[in-house]
Amino acid sequence: MSDTPKTDAKAQFFGFNPDEGEEFVQADFARELERENAALRQALEDMPTCRCGLSTDEQCALSVQNATLRTAAVEVCALARVWVTVWGDKLSPDTVANFAELEKQILKKAQP
Repeated sequence: MSDTPKTDAKAQFFGFNPDEGEEFVQADFARELERENAALRQALEDMPTCRCGLSTDEQCALSVQNATLRTAAVEVCALARVWVTVWGDKLSPDTVANFAELEKQILKKAQP
């Protein structure tokens, strides 16, 4: 079965024998197919790629930004962990516990 049934149905053979001839379609039919193709392409372009309405390019840009922010969050936590480790004896137990909880929340949300 052909993947172009509309065209196959409208094709006209021109030539003296099947080995030397060509199949053609009327220009009006070809224009109709082009208009149909253009409408489908436009509908595809207009279709949001997610429920938030962002295009694929916008989603990619956000994905890169999110990865950068996740990396930064992990680095900040690592630096803060060093700070708490070095100065931990000078900090109150509540401060260390608050840091540990915040660190846990940040690192959990920083996972892709």
